[in-house]
Amino acid sequence: MPKKLIPLGKARVMGIATGVPKAVAMLAADVITGAGDHVICSPTHEPELFHACLGGLGQAAIVCAARLRLVAAPARVRSFVVKHATLGALLGDMRLLAGEGRFQHLYGNITLLEGGRWDFELVATEHVGDGDAGKRLLDGLSFLAGSQVESVLPYVDFVHRVDAAAAAMKQAGLWDLPHPWLDLFVPASAAEAFIGAELGRLSHETLGQGGILIYP
Repeated sequence: MPKKLIPLGKARVMGIATGVPKAVAMLAADVITGAGDHVICSPTHEPELFHACLGGLGQAAIVCAARLRLVAAPARVRSFVVKHATLGALLGDMRLLAGEGRFQHLYGNITLLEGGRWDFELVATEHVGDGDAGKRLLDGLSFLAGSQVESVLPYVDFVHRVDAAAAAMKQAGLWDLPHPWLDLFVPASAAEAFIGAELGRLSHETLGQGGILIYP
């Protein structure tokens, strides 16, 4: 089996997304339960089993087939990368953009630089249709003047944007090394205090080559 394919029975359709949880994309599932029963479940038919399967990692049932909601892919995407002076400025802009829905893809990237200084970066991506003339999507934000980097990519290239980094890690012999990853859900009202406290505890020795991603 190709390495990029995941057996559907072990897959989950829950995940982190800007605006709408990925689990909303699944409309129905064809599953085999632990009792050996073949069941087609959905939000209206066997809803308890259906919702358990959304993030069950195959423990609630083996997913044999799934009906997913699809949307048309855009021709291109436009991405903006901007820098912020402080964690508070970064989180404030993320809350604003997430609330207004200006972008289809939005996240923050925090990196520890040499000398112990933190780099606060915002990455925001919009779908661009044919003939799109562009919009003033960064108006009202608090990023550092002159830090803006804008790029336009075909949608397929955007979807595979991580492939080059993965290939570089494999070439450097880092891909198969243990790389622990922790996901945390933090209320927006507590995010700045919590993240700020953790940044004060982290160092190059504790963080290694890893980074910190924030999704609104």
